[in-house]
Amino acid sequence: MKKGFLVLAVVFGLSLAATAAGPDENFDYLRNIFNKHEKKMGEFLIREIKSYMAIYPDHEKAPEASRLLAEVYTEMRDEDLAFAQLAKTLFLFPNSTVHSTAVSDIHKIIANSSRYKDKMDYIAGIIDGTFKSGSMADKYYSYIDFLHEVALKSLNDWTLDEYYYFISEFHGDDRVEKVQRWISDTYYEKGNETAAVNGYEKYEQLYPKSEHLPYVMIKRAGILDKEMKLPGDAITLLTQVVDKYPNTDYAATALYDRAEIKANRNNDFEGAVTDFRELVKMQPQHVKAVDALLEIARIQERRMKALKAAVSVYDEVIQGYPIDIRGIDALKESAEIALKLDDFKDAADRFAKIATQYPDYADAPKMVFKASEIAAGKLKNLHQAIEYLQIVVDKYPDTDAARQAQKDITKMKEKLNR
Repeated sequence: MKKGFLVLAVVFGLSLAATAAGPDENFDYLRNIFNKHEKKMGEFLIREIKSYMAIYPDHEKAPEASRLLAEVYTEMRDEDLAFAQLAKTLFLFPNSTVHSTAVSDIHKIIANSSRYKDKMDYIAGIIDGTFKSGSMADKYYSYIDFLHEVALKSLNDWTLDEYYYFISEFHGDDRVEKVQRWISDTYYEKGNETAAVNGYEKYEQLYPKSEHLPYVMIKRAGILDKEMKLPGDAITLLTQVVDKYPNTDYAATALYDRAEIKANRNNDFEGAVTDFRELVKMQPQHVKAVDALLEIARIQERRMKALKAAVSVYDEVIQGYPIDIRGIDALKESAEIALKLDDFKDAADRFAKIATQYPDYADAPKMVFKASEIAAGKLKNLHQAIEYLQIVVDKYPDTDAARQAQKDITKMKEKLNR
């Protein structure tokens, strides 16, 4: 028999089996086809197994069919789809006869692929744990929540299909609102900014009173600005967030994003400084507060040429947030400005302060050496230069930097004694 006729015979035979036989016979037939390992049968098997599971979702063979589908993906060398299908088997069919085998198969996949490296502990913790029984909606949500957490780019299309299935199948479920957000987030991860923007806009219309609405508006504004080059529309959205959700983290984030657009797209430096300053005033401990102050200082220095004003803002960071590592940047940048202003003593003190305030900073000794060079060269003050170098000797003993500092101190003292 020619190969083309063989395929038609197989398809026709399966169709007859579906109408004349029961789920056990149909599954056995699918397994037999798979065991032949014939080329170009993968697509056919995928469709047939999916059809079988749709017809017999609650039959005792359904878990085996689900795992068989994962085997098909593996044979087609698509281990990521095999991973997704195996996980689906575990979530939808807890305590099934194929459970331990599915767990073992997933462990093999994640152990042999670097793509799972960052999420390996999370995945192992889930698949080695207990899978709860419950309604199909609960089990399906747990599955898509797992996919959302794993966030594997190669599974974006698969994940989107599963999100849409959940919404269509369980449209009355309260968790649909969250899944709608996930859909837009995933489109953005896929690089489809237009779909993401429209998805977020749809969410805004469907859930105008949602507590997550400002998050969605901020996300949409970011895409409108960066990818779609519509800064005006982005500013409008961000302004709505600031006005509707004052004194919240969302408002602070919106202020920061709006300030960046004003500075980087519109050259509205005064407006940017105003927004950054409002953020700091509104929420001085916000995660973006220090960044906002640094941006104010940089705008004042580089765009507005207000050097002394910039130094004052850098000092707000140094003094107001003494344990924040970003204070290192504030000290370095303010020291460079002091050099421009020919305030060499202030510049040297700022470079040296990096070692006293942030002793664990890897380049701290280099900053102190720079302070010593300024003192010895610009200020002609060897006594001050020695004081700076002594910081390196005291704070970093038994290091090359300390040994070099001691040599320099010895040379300077010899000069002083001549």
